[in-house]
Amino acid sequence: MRLTRRLRFPRALIPLAFLPCLSAPVLSEDIVSLKDGSSQAGMVVDLGGNRVELVLKGGAKTILKRDISKVTLDEKRERKSIETSDAIVKRDGHIVRGKVEVLEGGQKVQVSLPGGGRAVFNMKDVRRVVRSGDSVELDATVYTLELGKAVEAALDRLVRSDDPAGEAEKLLGRCGILAIARVREARKAATRGSPGELALARIERLHRLKEVVSTDMEEAESRIYDVLDHGSTQEKLDLLALVFPRFVDASARLAELLATDSVEDPKVKAWSIDFLRRMRRNRELLRIYARGSGQSQLAAAIALAQNRIQIGVPSMIEALELEALDIRDLASRSLRESTGQDFQFRPDGAPQARKEAVERWRAWWQENEEALTRAAERLVQGADPAEAAGGDALDPERVLAVKLWEEAGAEVGAGRFKEAEGLLREAVDRDPTFLQAHIGLAVVLYSQLGRPADAAALLKEIATKRFPGVKRQDRQWIFLHRGHALRLAGDLAGAEAAYEECRSIAPQNHQALIGLGDLAFHGASSAEGVEPAQRKAKLKLAVDAYRAALRVLDGLTGELVTLRGDAVPTGGSLPFDRREYNRSVLDLRKSYRTEKHDVSLKVSKALSLAGEKKEAMVVLKGLVDDLAFDGSGASRKLEAGARCYMGLLYEDLGQPVFALREYRKVLKDLDASHAECLRGVDRVRRQTQSGGDRSSN
Repeated sequence: MRLTRRLRFPRALIPLAFLPCLSAPVLSEDIVSLKDGSSQAGMVVDLGGNRVELVLKGGAKTILKRDISKVTLDEKRERKSIETSDAIVKRDGHIVRGKVEVLEGGQKVQVSLPGGGRAVFNMKDVRRVVRSGDSVELDATVYTLELGKAVEAALDRLVRSDDPAGEAEKLLGRCGILAIARVREARKAATRGSPGELALARIERLHRLKEVVSTDMEEAESRIYDVLDHGSTQEKLDLLALVFPRFVDASARLAELLATDSVEDPKVKAWSIDFLRRMRRNRELLRIYARGSGQSQLAAAIALAQNRIQIGVPSMIEALELEALDIRDLASRSLRESTGQDFQFRPDGAPQARKEAVERWRAWWQENEEALTRAAERLVQGADPAEAAGGDALDPERVLAVKLWEEAGAEVGAGRFKEAEGLLREAVDRDPTFLQAHIGLAVVLYSQLGRPADAAALLKEIATKRFPGVKRQDRQWIFLHRGHALRLAGDLAGAEAAYEECRSIAPQNHQALIGLGDLAFHGASSAEGVEPAQRKAKLKLAVDAYRAALRVLDGLTGELVTLRGDAVPTGGSLPFDRREYNRSVLDLRKSYRTEKHDVSLKVSKALSLAGEKKEAMVVLKGLVDDLAFDGSGASRKLEAGARCYMGLLYEDLGQPVFALREYRKVLKDLDASHAECLRGVDRVRRQTQSGGDRSSN
């Protein structure tokens, strides 16, 4: 909304956002007071996002809104100005000065720079072209006397709840930092809960969002403020699913704000808290716990407890007395897992029994409160490396172990596996309770150094221990990797037992399901002297396990839309430094899709071996269609294998023409040197020739 109601300018006047950046002298000044105690003078331009531009004589500088404590505006500035040179204003707010020429029928614009160079821009990327001598008017991105009057009028309408179309609220939102001080003053004076006060609260919330959103987020997702301000719950979750994994460190501020926002949807708040827990951002969680109430405070208490900080135990004890059975159950499980205590509280037990158990919990807390609170404070006050380790500021050995563990991850990424082994062994020696270092060492041993027996022995040893702060759910990875190591070592019975143990902890662990399917398929296809009935039973087990894994993978892919915490696999083949969190949603989708393709091929082979060749063919056709659509290098290799197997099935079904078609498709489009397909073509030709000779005789 441009402020042209009170003043009428000639038609030649050009409304121009960001124009102060183009004017040569700065005749009046705003004062920007920064949070570090310093201040700077110039002309403030609100760029509409998380930054302002401060125009100075001879240039301009950008300042983040989060660094500004106060802006004192020049309330005498007039609204019009005369431009002194040509320039373009890009859509991102960047100004390029110089002689401007429009090219290619208006599709491009060229700027001859003062230094002698030239720059060409697509017109779609240019907000305005300004000519020297143009008379321009400043809009709502720069404070002027007229804008101040419009702000006061808009505030008056909101206080009187006279804004049915929301125009006053929109104007104040666009004015941003130029109006926020007056918005806050008006909100303090407004009747709490009135429509006007709620509108002012929304404007203030939008400004807080702009203070916490990073520049990278803003540039990557142009609609971030629009969605977070008034998008649906699903739209917000979809946005966060894209933003948080890409900008992990910068997302902590935003997650904290969303978690403490009284008007935010509970699902968004819960997801934000869980994100902070997984990132070990304990200071943010403590602030949420201190400022929150109800479910948000309980969620923060549980998150802190899972990070070994027991300061929220009182909230969990209070939750034991709530009416909702599921909340009582959650609080009870969280208390048991985080404290190691069990005072026989049963969420569905008799009221009197529950009451007595709650009293035992309260007595325990009263006895231990001082020590646990003091420990929590020391834990959170530790250095940043300690926070990365889960907040173990009390134990310098854990801090060093985490540093070694992270260095080992870098060595693995560089392919230096012996060096990684040495670092991981040193990490284990420094802190024998650091589970991730133990598992990382085992993974390197069996997957990269050819020592699966050593890895299996190490994992067997740690499976008998109870590590502080490690929940039962986290132990699934011990047994999963032990199963992998035992398979490579040739102990198939031991591998099966390990996979089953993993599934007893986490029934939806798709890697354990695939492992069980592989073992069953191996038993059916490689063992000699297996009875037909036993072979068929093993193949059925393999197919069932593979299909169960496919269902889990489908579920994981679907959950990536909202990126629920429990959907992110934390125990991948190389579990270093929460790397799954640092991968984009698209990368995760691709990873799951590749796994699904691999498993689908295994399903078809198991079905074929079981005599279900037509059903195997159906699975294969669906697989090759997906792979052809994907088109990546890995997909092309798998497609070649799938089509080759289709050729073999066609031969078994007595359809050599179709078999030859698949072999040739591979050799022509996918892999000209595919040995099995070359043999297949030769075999089909000889069979066809032999058949033709016999028919002619």
